[in-house]
Amino acid sequence: MTRAHDLETCAMISVVIPSFRARDTIGRALESVRGQTREDWEIVIVEDGEADGTRGIVTAFAATIAQPTVYVPLGGHRGTSVARNAALDHCRGEIVAFLDADDEWAPTHLSTMAACLEDGHALAVSAVEIWDAVAGRRVAVHGMRADWLTAPRDALFVDSIIYTSSCVAAPRVTIDRVGRFDPAMPVGQDRDYWFRAVAGGGTIGFTRACTARHYRHGANSTRDPQSVLASICRFHEKHRDADGVSHGARRRALAKVLASRLVLGRREGAQCS
Repeated sequence: MTRAHDLETCAMISVVIPSFRARDTIGRALESVRGQTREDWEIVIVEDGEADGTRGIVTAFAATIAQPTVYVPLGGHRGTSVARNAALDHCRGEIVAFLDADDEWAPTHLSTMAACLEDGHALAVSAVEIWDAVAGRRVAVHGMRADWLTAPRDALFVDSIIYTSSCVAAPRVTIDRVGRFDPAMPVGQDRDYWFRAVAGGGTIGFTRACTARHYRHGANSTRDPQSVLASICRFHEKHRDADGVSHGARRRALAKVLASRLVLGRREGAQCS
């Protein structure tokens, strides 16, 4: 079994990529994995939807590298949780790094994530460059606040503090302990997984390096407010009796839900007037 302090140098990393209608972006994501300064990785791609040409792109890419590439077709659109779970079933690495099919990494991403996990964190998180795909420019950088790192269980109970799964990696011990993503949560499944990952005193390590780029475009820039609110309520219903959450965090979470409902009600009222 690989010890925590061996993760930086000798652990193979499984790169998990769920793919849904990603023909136009999957090549960019794959090339960013090829460009990593670390070479001990494998890629597991699960196509969540009808074939759109992604398989051919993956097959052509796999023929040009020495590292293993696994392609798993689901045969229909079953959701991100199911796709990630199918990928986890094929992972062999001591570290699992998540990458969305329309995002990409800087060359040092995997090396800095592995180094961060040396300290025994339940999760490693990098900073994220948020990129406007239409305008072709950076619009923001998202990192991790010190108070979030001090009390990650509280922070995740109140809000979805990790911007995208593309900036997250976990050691095998975390994956084995937490299990799989919840298919009953079509929205907010990432937050649910990270929350479970830091149960029992688990910590989040922040690399402070901006090595992930998230592309904001028409498919992911806006979400139905009703669906978002429903996912928040589903999350709190699921974890209402969770251990390790302070009374203060519970109060802040309730206030946030009530405020969201008020804003949504005002929007719906304005649309009807």
